[in-house]
Parts: sequence; C-alpha cells; structure tokens
Amino acid sequence: MLSFNIWKKKKDLVEKEKEKEKEKETKITIANNRKTFLERNIMTISTITLVAGVVLLFLMPFVMSFFHYYDKKLSPNEVGDAFGGIANPVVTLVGVFSTFMAFYIQYKANERQTNELENQKSKEEQRFIKESISNLKSDIMLMRYTKNGVTYSHSEAIWEFMLDNISQKENIEAGLGLSAQQYFQISYLLTLFEPLIEEIDTSKLEDKEKEQILQNLDGLFEASFAFILRLEDKIKKEKKQSINSYVRRKIIVPVKRVKILLTETLNKYKESEKEIFLVAVGKTKAFKFIKQIRYVNQQGTLIFYKDYKEYIKHNEMHLDYTEEEYLQYFKNEEQFDKIIVTEPVRLLMKLSFINQINLEIYSQTRNIILAIDRDKVEEYLDIDLEEMNIDKEIWRDSFQGMHVFDSKGREAFLDKFTKKKKIIKTTE
Repeated sequence: MLSFNIWKKKKDLVEKEKEKEKEKETKITIANNRKTFLERNIMTISTITLVAGVVLLFLMPFVMSFFHYYDKKLSPNEVGDAFGGIANPVVTLVGVFSTFMAFYIQYKANERQTNELENQKSKEEQRFIKESISNLKSDIMLMRYTKNGVTYSHSEAIWEFMLDNISQKENIEAGLGLSAQQYFQISYLLTLFEPLIEEIDTSKLEDKEKEQILQNLDGLFEASFAFILRLEDKIKKEKKQSINSYVRRKIIVPVKRVKILLTETLNKYKESEKEIFLVAVGKTKAFKFIKQIRYVNQQGTLIFYKDYKEYIKHNEMHLDYTEEEYLQYFKNEEQFDKIIVTEPVRLLMKLSFINQINLEIYSQTRNIILAIDRDKVEEYLDIDLEEMNIDKEIWRDSFQGMHVFDSKGREAFLDKFTKKKKIIKTTE
C-alpha cells in the first residue's frame, strides 16, 4: 500500500520538475516587472551623470574666466583654484549620495528577493502539507478487511476489524495473531498524524489556511480512527470484554493523543461556529432566496422570503432576479425540492458541530417547515455523514441517486422531515 504511494510520487517527479522550471521563468518575469524606474535604468542614469559631470568640470574654469568679480577679471588659474575649493565638497556630497542610492537599491532588491523566497517557501509548505494529507487519505482508503466472505474498505474496514479483534487474547506483538498485519498498518498510519499536525501548526501559512487544512485533517480522522474511541466506550459500558493490552498501548492511546492534539491545535485557529455556518450557507444554491440565517445551540435555521415584494425590500440595491424569474424558480417544485433535500444534508455533512438544520419556506403554492436532525437523518438514510464527507461515491450513489434524483425517494424524504406543510390553492 505504502509502496504504491512512493511509486506514484516518483512518477510525478518529472512533471514537478518541469512545473518548477516554468515557475522560475514566471518569477523572473514578475520580478523584472516589479523593479522601480530607478532600478531598471540605473546604468543609463549613472552614465549620463558621469559624462555630464566630467564635461562640466573641464568647461567650468574656462567659462568662469569670462566673468568679472569686483571689477577684476580672474585668470584661469585663479578660477581653477576657486572652482576646486567649491567643487570638492559638492563632489564629496554627490559621492556620498550615490553610495547611499547604491546601497538603497541593493537593500530593496534584497527585500524583494526575501519576500519572494518567503512566498515560495509558503507555497511549498502548503503543497507539501496537502500532498501529505492526500497520501494519508489514500492509505486509509486502501485499507481492506475481509469478514465472512465480505470485503470492507477504508473506515468500514477499520471498524469491522476492531470489532473482531479489540479483545482477542492472542499475543499480537509477537506476530501470533492472524490479523497482526492490520494492527501494524493501523498503528503506522496513526504515527503520521502527529508530525503532520505539528508541521501545519509551525508553518508560515495564514491562520485561515491553517484552520481550513486542520478541519480537513480532523474530518479525515473523525471518519476513520475516531470509531475506535466509540468502540472503546461501548466495551467499557458493557463490561463484558477486556481490551487487549497491546491494542490499548499501540492503537487506542495514540488515537486519544491524536484526538487531543487535533482539538487543541484546531481551537487555536478556529473561527466561531456561527461564522463557519454563515460562510457555508453562503455557498448553497438557495442562498439568494434566504431572508434570515440563525444559529443557536448547534441548530441552524434558514428562513426564505415570503414573496417577491419582500425580496425587493431587502435587495433594493442589488436585484439578481426579475419577478418572473423569482416566481418561476419557486413554481418549478421538482427543482426546488432537490435543493431543499440536498443543501441541509450537505451542511450537516460538512459541519460536524451542527445537530439540526431547520428550513422555513414560503411561496405562492405552499408553506413548508422542515426539521432535519443529524441522528435521525443518519438513521433514515443508513449513512454516516462524516464518512460520506470523504467518500464521494456514497454522496453520489447512496444519497443523491436514491433520495434526490429519484422522485419517490425525494418525496419520502420530505414527508419524513416536514414538520409543518400547507398547500395554497391558486386561481388562474
């Protein structure tokens, strides 16, 4: 499994080298464009100044000899002495100024180069971290466990494997257990989390970038190894089995350590739950039709506009729809029903801290209030939302295919989670 990722990395090396060469050429071009007028033309300005200064020095005594001072015409030698006495401090000041300008230009060039190196380092850090998380995710996705002729994969493989082996009495550490290989595999994958979390925490990325990357890593952990902690709690409550000492030392303790480290690090950069919820709602398809957004006690509520007049009242400066377009959107019940089934589940899937999404929808044909609870929707769909968040096939086939695009499945879903419904009869 791990050798596959190494082979994949080697395969991409040539392409990455080509990309780096292109990036270098682009950076050189950008750096040249960022130079100031003085930096771009320093040689021309210096040459013109030097030539003008030399010509002036040679001509000045001759020119000054034609002028009269105190009714006395000065000889060229006297003019030269006078000019030399005056010119020396001026030349010295010009030299000091030129030296200062040279140092200043060099300082700016060094500063620009340092900034470019810092930006490049930041991009390299971000790329390395994302690749590391992607590789870790691939390793987890490649996990397999066969039980009673059924082969389970990734998070299901970990769950089923731990169910069968967490209390076995065989000496796994000595390699006597039939499933010792899977134990070592899980144990190894857990060792990858801590250095990755530390790498993210100490990187020079922006706090928002760190928070987003840590959220992704936390989602990956919750959808895979967090199951082990739930299983441990279950065994402790039942008190029917004892946990294998090797499993406790090599798997359960590392899982707890990773969980604590992830939580502590994430809390350093985490935005408030309300802010995260507002951002997520802003990305939904129905966002422009939402009048009010509330978030209280891990429950999100979305209230839609009652009619087009109310929509105009709140959007006078920025109207995205005409009245005809607005009404047409709500008249197409099939299209709108797909949205009100998909988006609440998507929010629950993406935001693990939310327990319930409420929708209040008003239109000319019907008024609906939906209450979609996390536990109830998981039970109804027979899907773990955290697992669905990392497995696109579950989202596409098990959810959208059966409950969004299938009309009967969509109607059944709405009937299940509709708290209040009122059909409004319209007269043509």
